[in-house]
Amino acid sequence: MFFRETRLVRNPRVVWNVIEDETILLDREEGEAIRLNSVAGAIWTSLEKARTMEEVVQDIIILFDADPQQVGRDVRRFLKKMLRQEILLKEGRT
Repeated sequence: MFFRETRLVRNPRVVWNVIEDETILLDREEGEAIRLNSVAGAIWTSLEKARTMEEVVQDIIILFDADPQQVGRDVRRFLKKMLRQEILLKEGRT
């Protein structure tokens, strides 16, 4: 289960780079490349260290001057997807 206070971290098997304003993730285990749009890339960047969903949401609201409710929904959806794909992990599971 995923809770607001759950601290998330990047999976160390995933390498990444920014190419022409686009964040590209490469899952070395699966051999899969994932292209992120600017908002998803900002979420990924925000997770440089372990963070909660709420901390990430606040970063994105400030960075994009966006509606807090919409950002909350979008960030939660993105983080849940990345957790399902094991691109992100709950802290302590690396």
